[in-house]
Amino acid sequence: MSKSITETKSFSIMPIGACVLLQLTMGMLYGWSVLLVPLENSLDISRSEVSIAYSLAFIFVTVGCFVTHRLMQWLSLPKLSMVIMSTGAAGIALAGFGEHLITLILGYGILFGFASGVSYFLAVSACGIRSPLPHSVSLSIAVASFALGGVMWPSIYTALIQWVGVFPTLQLSACIILLAGILSYYLFRSSNAEVPKPESEVGFFEDMLTNKPRIMICLWIGFFLLAFAALMIIGHAAGMVNEWAKNDIALGPMLPNLGYITGALIAGQICRFLPGKTVTVGMCTLAAIVLFLAWIIPGVTLGFLMLALVGVSFGMASTAYPATIGNYYGVNEIPRIYGRQSISYGIGGLIGPLAAATIFDGTLSYSLSILTAAVIAAVAAIVHLSLPKIKAT
Repeated sequence: MSKSITETKSFSIMPIGACVLLQLTMGMLYGWSVLLVPLENSLDISRSEVSIAYSLAFIFVTVGCFVTHRLMQWLSLPKLSMVIMSTGAAGIALAGFGEHLITLILGYGILFGFASGVSYFLAVSACGIRSPLPHSVSLSIAVASFALGGVMWPSIYTALIQWVGVFPTLQLSACIILLAGILSYYLFRSSNAEVPKPESEVGFFEDMLTNKPRIMICLWIGFFLLAFAALMIIGHAAGMVNEWAKNDIALGPMLPNLGYITGALIAGQICRFLPGKTVTVGMCTLAAIVLFLAWIIPGVTLGFLMLALVGVSFGMASTAYPATIGNYYGVNEIPRIYGRQSISYGIGGLIGPLAAATIFDGTLSYSLSILTAAVIAAVAAIVHLSLPKIKAT
């Protein structure tokens, strides 16, 4: 019989330490908004042209998530961590040394985006190996570390850009990624950590809905709807704060990220005691309630609370979905199943911010966007209610 990630002979903090290091480093993906204006000015191009790189990065993050389970079958954890961090470093270096839109798109959008997706799923898959903590708690720590990177990197980028400029900042970032890759390689190698293989081998596009299509369809639609609703808000947090209180714009992106970290950590504890179905319904209901309240009673106070609690809900999702997949399919199947489910997150993440922007252009207010997100989050809660009960083992 194959062993689950938590069924080990001894404990070690090295694997989860490597995962946290990977997440903190690649969380620089969330620092993009700080790079946007300096890149626009340095390249002397429009904001929409610069944004192509980030849009592509988002797409290739999803591609990386989708293929990670197969990469972990081909390469050991130490080798894969080194290879993928080297790829990310090469991408950022290309963007930094190339100083051109094409190299920005190729380096940041494609190479770094792909590496971010793989490293994220590698961390989600490996964080529980030999961990002295329960699997759901280890998972929440790894997920929260990525968001913590998103809190750290905007300030780091701002300081570096003021010191040396935007392209040298990217070059220094490449060195940091490479160093993190080397350290994670030795942490994984010293611990002899390996991700257990799934029970059966299937191709990339075989058995897409798995042998439990009802579960997969519900999770896919639910994740799509929640990502759609949450990123309608998170993707326009600064703009919403500007509408409510022009002097507190910086709180816009900060509140959802802090909420995300809190939600990921809370869900790690909750998933130890409650089934995934209950947690997924609860987090969607939380988002729907706070969004409806912010629409009914507009203003700064409820607006800030909405941003924070939508972040909490989305952070809970980052832990609850893989934990729920582990409930239904087994821990060893998380990389494969969650990788497929991430497609819904990618599509929701692409459409949600665009929908909010379109509504704002037509109304010159985010009020209707907030109401739309509330309705979508409520539908997501209903979808998760249709998940079957988890059978006791």
